[in-house]
Amino acid sequence: MDATTAMLVEGAFLLLDGGFTAQQGEDVVNSVLLAGHVAAQAAAPDAMGHAAELRQALGNIGWTTTDLTRDSTQLDCGDKPDKTGRFWKAGKTGGTAGSPECVPLTIIGQTLARQLTSDLADQVVAGVSALQTAGPQVRQAWALASRTGPPSCLLFVATLTGGVPMLAYNYNQLTPGTDATTYPWSAVTEPGTLTQFSGSAAMNRMVFTTAFSGALAAKVAPLRPTAVVPLHT
Repeated sequence: MDATTAMLVEGAFLLLDGGFTAQQGEDVVNSVLLAGHVAAQAAAPDAMGHAAELRQALGNIGWTTTDLTRDSTQLDCGDKPDKTGRFWKAGKTGGTAGSPECVPLTIIGQTLARQLTSDLADQVVAGVSALQTAGPQVRQAWALASRTGPPSCLLFVATLTGGVPMLAYNYNQLTPGTDATTYPWSAVTEPGTLTQFSGSAAMNRMVFTTAFSGALAAKVAPLRPTAVVPLHT
């Protein structure tokens, strides 16, 4: 795998950097699929709980995970003035609904830039932006991320570091929020809070033997036909 590739896996956006062998790439996709599926089945009551379930699921299938980092941004934005005649600007971020600082994806991109190289962060933002105008199959797969609860999305980037597959991930959620069809591309039109949980994981190559990879592939095989959707970025 020499070129960067992107896909949706169980409703999450996954970007694979070039350099993976075919088997490493399959192991990454299957790991993201199983971890995402297990975390979704756990039905955690909030964003922190879901991120913790995801981290635990990765740890249970041979990934060494880091602690989660939480970022919370108050989006005091609106498309109409309040009683004083001014737009909401009480928190860290404020402006009219058309302001870039009121677009969740803009803020998510800034967080990703602290985790990744600027090039990879830009590729993720561009890939997620393209989903806004994607066809029905892709949009339906993407909507899995917000099938319950407030608007949210899960982003993964897989890279090789010293020959070891690494995953960086970001789970984000907007509260309050009801319209998942416009998240995270559209600017918010009322005050809300964007919460992000970021983490990373390294593949334990002692665990990922040929036998283990085969067992993992067999476990997720029934899910793959509908849960893995290739993207053209």
